[in-house]
Amino acid sequence: MNIKTVYNFIFEEKNNIKTIKEQKINIISTIMLVIFTLFLIYNYVIQLYLKKHTIHLGIDPKYFANDFTWVCEIMKRFMPYTDVRQKLSTLPYGPFALIFIGLFTFFKTKVAICLYYISFCAFYIFYNIHYFLCKISFFDNVKNIFILSICSYPFWFAFDRGNIEFYLFLCVISGLFFYQRKQVGIASVFFVLATCMKIYPGVFLITYLKDKKYKEFCLSCVFGIVLTLISFSLFKDGSILDEIKGFMNEIHLMNILVFTENMGGMGLVCPFKNVYSLFVNQDINYFSVSSLYSVFSLLFLSFNLLFILKLKINNWQMQTLYVILICWLPTMSYDYKLLLFYIPLFCYVNEEEKRSFDVFYSILFALIMSPKTFFGPMQIYVSHALFISFYITIIFDVLIQNDFLNRAYTK
Repeated sequence: MNIKTVYNFIFEEKNNIKTIKEQKINIISTIMLVIFTLFLIYNYVIQLYLKKHTIHLGIDPKYFANDFTWVCEIMKRFMPYTDVRQKLSTLPYGPFALIFIGLFTFFKTKVAICLYYISFCAFYIFYNIHYFLCKISFFDNVKNIFILSICSYPFWFAFDRGNIEFYLFLCVISGLFFYQRKQVGIASVFFVLATCMKIYPGVFLITYLKDKKYKEFCLSCVFGIVLTLISFSLFKDGSILDEIKGFMNEIHLMNILVFTENMGGMGLVCPFKNVYSLFVNQDINYFSVSSLYSVFSLLFLSFNLLFILKLKINNWQMQTLYVILICWLPTMSYDYKLLLFYIPLFCYVNEEEKRSFDVFYSILFALIMSPKTFFGPMQIYVSHALFISFYITIIFDVLIQNDFLNRAYTK
């Protein structure tokens, strides 16, 4: 690339007619910037005059990188299921996620935190540049990519927590990146790594079945099982069977906590508990409600996956439905999962076909990526707070279903 090419790229004038990609990015970035600015002003006023820490981006120095440093502490002896019991807490991460974070325990805490964040941010910015870059001036590209990357509520929420969702997101988007380039083998590795961190990214492997890549799907499942067993074998709590029992016990304890405590989130478990307490039993019985929710989740998941498999749906809408299922069905679902909405967003802005609902989709993506909890989570019925993000995902789902039915009807 010579100097003239660089100069032309930096000082290139915009075309009079904006491309579909530019229009989508302009709508999304403008809304995100306005809401993010209002949120910062609101927080500044509240903290300056009321001396109150509001919720939340949620930057809070007391809890910064807490999810990461806490797991590092648990993994120091590579005996997670023994040490977590001593701390009277739960550890719902997959075994590979624990091994991955355990590698950082070989460094001093501050060095480990720096490595953890810097490596994520480098790949995060790379993918944002790759998918958001337009054929416009250099400065406009920088502006748009900065807003879409830095004025992002999911990014700051996950950044504050230091949750493994950082690297789970990187694995999924890397899988999609290579899958789009027909490098299915490499894509499978990344999809499996994400699934072995937390099981729910496994829904992305349904794409293999939809594209009739049955061999690759089966090999991915085998690789996932082998990697999980290898991860268990590296723990020092006992035999592999002991480690599996320890892991299942952690899942069991987490579910007890979710179903018996007044915990919020953006999953279907919140309204499910409300319906159960209103119409079945005021006092939630863990074994009863968890069994009912498990059956409901399996049926709901099966129905949606059959919808995706059997019907013709474009790529970004399929990715959106995957992410909505990931947000809705797990028993514990918080806003760091919204980071996964970058995956359908990347696909959406790069879709060349123009649709009648594009403006609405752009607004919804912007709202998903913007701070929403200025005054705390919304409440429904008596208890069990549902985050505002949940309501936005419902609108998203309805629009996609409606869009599909309209196209099917016109054909």
